[in-house]
Amino acid sequence: MQREKPTGFSLCCFGLFFLLFLIPAISYGQRIKKEIYHNALNGNFTRSATLATDIESTETNPAIATPTLISATIEAFLKGTPEKISSASKRIEKILKQHNISKYDKLFAYTAKSMLNALEEEYVASLYASLKAYSSLKQHIKKQKCIEPEIVALVKIFNTAYKDIPSRYWFLLNMAGIDTLSYTKTQPCTNVRYPELVSTLEIVKQTLKEEETLQTNQNTPAIGHLLAAAYYLKKQSPKLAGQHLKKIDSTGNYPAAQFYYRGLIHLDLGHYETSEWYFNKYLFLQQKGRYIKSTLLRKKWIAVLKGQPFSNLDRAIENRGTTYTFADRQALKEYRDQYHPGLLEARICFDGGRFRDALQVLNSIDTKNLTQYRLNEYHYRKARAHQLLKQNKKALDEYNQLLKLPNNGHYYHKKAMLERGKIYLDMGKTSKANESLKQVMQVKSNMYAKVIEYEAEMLLEKIEKSMK
Repeated sequence: MQREKPTGFSLCCFGLFFLLFLIPAISYGQRIKKEIYHNALNGNFTRSATLATDIESTETNPAIATPTLISATIEAFLKGTPEKISSASKRIEKILKQHNISKYDKLFAYTAKSMLNALEEEYVASLYASLKAYSSLKQHIKKQKCIEPEIVALVKIFNTAYKDIPSRYWFLLNMAGIDTLSYTKTQPCTNVRYPELVSTLEIVKQTLKEEETLQTNQNTPAIGHLLAAAYYLKKQSPKLAGQHLKKIDSTGNYPAAQFYYRGLIHLDLGHYETSEWYFNKYLFLQQKGRYIKSTLLRKKWIAVLKGQPFSNLDRAIENRGTTYTFADRQALKEYRDQYHPGLLEARICFDGGRFRDALQVLNSIDTKNLTQYRLNEYHYRKARAHQLLKQNKKALDEYNQLLKLPNNGHYYHKKAMLERGKIYLDMGKTSKANESLKQVMQVKSNMYAKVIEYEAEMLLEKIEKSMK
């Protein structure tokens, strides 16, 4: 599932790119702009666009170009359709062609461009645009008499995102002029024009710092709660994710992505009927774009567990939705898989943080009837459940059994070597951890290889620093 994918610097940067474009423009029509941002941050893009049209018919007019772009970019990100992405991209180019464009507007435009390029997997262009955005941010800080609260929050996000990357990447970033940003010489502005935005940026900073509990307030908009829900789902805490989604007004049916996340929460908790209901509502509200394939795949999982036919879902996964997100690409890659019901149920239990339930399901499976591929999965899932229950010896036993089996090219063996290294670190066995993490690079995998190796590199560098 989505949170099974290893995390690393690339994901951290993407989270940064996603939120840079949320920074507001200032000094014109503040009341109307505040309403535009409010509606955009709560997923009501139709109302946001209407407000912009009401005050100025020309979208490239400097007065409303940035708030209109912000709304369009958030909508493109959430809906993930070629039409919405194209519309936002055109607005970016119009803004960048303006004469005497401010550093503020450049920051919005280049960061939105970076995010949209990343959505379409144009990573070189995305990196170039992000460097342009960073340059505008740096120049803006130097020239301001006081720093807006939104900019202060953004600087904190930037510094958090980049502080733990391996040293070999710092060379490349320094060549591009990237370093730790400082605003200490300039006082923060006292006037908070857009408290919803500040609150959302604060949520992002907390997620990058891997806080145990995210702190929200009365100003946190729907997008902020969606980010919090996604964070807790990744942390295998569906109940905490659900608490955030309860704070979103579902009567207006926006943002529609809330129903996808509600479906995931109930799936993780084993509430299959309720989960399917939310998935169906999401598909009704958003019939194309992002998370369509992911939703359909999870409907297939429910059908497998219920013993129901699912051939229609296979066809839909192949033909509907986009593949801008990892979850959707994963759905397209694995939808033809002949799932083993027991292993599938254990996987769902694990994703919901129900590790003991996962072990109970796994222990009921007759391994004599498993294929070689499924036996790899069996030991991997059992090891992961023991690992997160802090049953290190049992986890190591399962990983070692897996590593003795033939590697079929899936990520199980490579990830097992990585996780085994983490367990040794947790046990204080630095030498064994170092050995296992170095072996990660030699294990073949046709999935997530670079991300797994990157995480191993980060851990190896931390070991090296601790021994100096």
